[in-house]
Amino acid sequence: MVQPAMLAHPTPKHALVIGGGEGATIWQALRHRSVESLTMVDIDGELISICPEHMKDWHRGAFEDPRCRIIFSDGRAFIENDKSLYDVVIIDLSDLVSDSPALALYTREFYLRIKERLKPGGIVGIQALRFSFADGHAHAMLARTLKSVFDQVHSAFVPSFLRGWGFLIASDWFVPADFSASAMDSIISKRINSSLSHLTGAFFQSCCIQCAQAQKLLASNRPIFVDGKMGDLDATLAQLTEEAR
Repeated sequence: MVQPAMLAHPTPKHALVIGGGEGATIWQALRHRSVESLTMVDIDGELISICPEHMKDWHRGAFEDPRCRIIFSDGRAFIENDKSLYDVVIIDLSDLVSDSPALALYTREFYLRIKERLKPGGIVGIQALRFSFADGHAHAMLARTLKSVFDQVHSAFVPSFLRGWGFLIASDWFVPADFSASAMDSIISKRINSSLSHLTGAFFQSCCIQCAQAQKLLASNRPIFVDGKMGDLDATLAQLTEEAR
């Protein structure tokens, strides 16, 4: 979720992370030597208060990094009042759950505000729910939402947490197919103090290749997430699943 967007940007200096309370997300971003400042916004201050002590394998000391600023706030409220500009924005949210405050961070209106906070050439990486040809309607709906805001939106599939999960990369310029495996490997070796334990250029390319059914799902002309209609979420997703059978 973090590294593809960070590696794609030519010089990521200023990053914003919304969510990611346990600290692993900010640690991955701060591994880039080019990063001068990172702002993390999370609504759950109680969670973050215990993570530095109990989840050290996840955050690796990132909370104490002098480049890092932690803000306890609702992500939607923050982005609507923030005036800063960022090279990379990472959205690491909880899953779609009815009545969750995170629902307001999935809508078109939210991503329009995110785009306003991007510097020229900025890029966004998003945790994007379960994703497979058999269980991907919410992911596809989020992808369509982003496509209503950004020129380039690309899905990637990552096997983890006992099933398939997806992330999305959104910008007005980045096309994964144009980013060769060797180029990504070279950037990793130049920018990061140690090699990545999981991601390689070839693996990233493979994650962006979808089967025919997943491609059809992503290409479908269906609803998007918008303010004021998130209360119908469960019914909408159930209807999309039924129509696909």
